Amino acid sequence: MTTSVAARRAAKHTAHIALALMIVGTLGACASSGPGTPGRATPERAMVEADGFGSIEIFTQPGVGERTIQVASADVWEILPGVYEKLQIPVTLSDPGRKELGNRGYRARRIEGARMSKYFRCGAGMRGALADEYNITLSVVTRLTDAPEGGTKILTTVDAIGRPRATSGNPFRCESTGVLELRVAQVVAEMSGEGS
Repeated sequence: MTTSVAARRAAKHTAHIALALMIVGTLGACASSGPGTPGRATPERAMVEADGFGSIEIFTQPGVGERTIQVASADVWEILPGVYEKLQIPVTLSDPGRKELGNRGYRARRIEGARMSKYFRCGAGMRGALADEYNITLSVVTRLTDAPEGGTKILTTVDAIGRPRATSGNPFRCESTGVLELRVAQVVAEMSGEGS
């Protein structure tokens, strides 16, 4: 009898996860592919009830930060690898033609010495912020474009996928706090001499 109840609960939990993944796929397909308005993008989200876990909030869009500085894009491009080094983000993508630099997926534990909860919200557990407890696979990519009014537009996209470390579990997207996207542009400004 106990085995039957456990099996029903496991099947119900699996169905909830499947529904959550279906919702993520649907919202992801409906999400705009354009950069949207300057500044931080508003993530699309869905609430899913999971038996024994309560409500789970699922985010379906990465964070986007945008800033324009009055420095030529060629000069910013020369600075950008040093910015990523300062932030302790390994560079695996460098496309001078598109002026795009970053890393599309690596295991991150800290950025500039700060814990992941400073940069991402993955929910909370009994021990605190799950961003600090989960394995986080992070993507950070910066693209430079010439601003119409002069200078360089710095557009940074960050995406974080969390997964429990100790137990098996489905990966899910964490919400950006907006700090990392804007920190990239801030360090570019500092290193170029434009200030914070």
